[in-house]
Amino acid sequence: MVGGVQLAALVMASAALCHASYVQNSILCDDLEAICQEFTDTQQDSNVTKCEENQQQVLNPVTCNCGLMCITNIEEGESCDTSSPAKYPTKLCGPGLECIAKIPYKPETAVCTRNAARKCINETLQYEADQVAGTLGPGRYKPNCDEYGKYAPRQCTPGSTCYCVNENGARLFGEGSISDQDMINC
Repeated sequence: MVGGVQLAALVMASAALCHASYVQNSILCDDLEAICQEFTDTQQDSNVTKCEENQQQVLNPVTCNCGLMCITNIEEGESCDTSSPAKYPTKLCGPGLECIAKIPYKPETAVCTRNAARKCINETLQYEADQVAGTLGPGRYKPNCDEYGKYAPRQCTPGSTCYCVNENGARLFGEGSISDQDMINC
């Protein structure tokens, strides 16, 4: 019965988005252009485009991901929530952090943690922190990570060479000048 209540709430919320000239085809986000136009027309004041320093921009989930909203970052070691898919969070783990339960299957033990399996992201964050602090050594470069936090196949040192690596960052065959980087097949 809970699913029926949630569906009814979704239908009512979807209907409230549109003015009389818009005819909604379904409760799905299948006419994004019209829905998002209506959203931006009625929600201009609440459509955030710039977040504060301790926040990150995310798509607004309430209205078919139309517009942006800001979510407050949770710091490393602070409690986070892994068990509430029914409500949209107002806080998320900050950049490079993941909400991981210290005791498996006990979501109340979850804290924001750097995932050791995401070596490339951790190295990138350390590089950026050292850059801000002015402690970067010679020859150090910012790693190129893929969307999963692993090393991208091609890494390049500034103004020098590009070479191939595996997903853990170990160097493989294949190297060339930075000007020929698009021809290096990793």
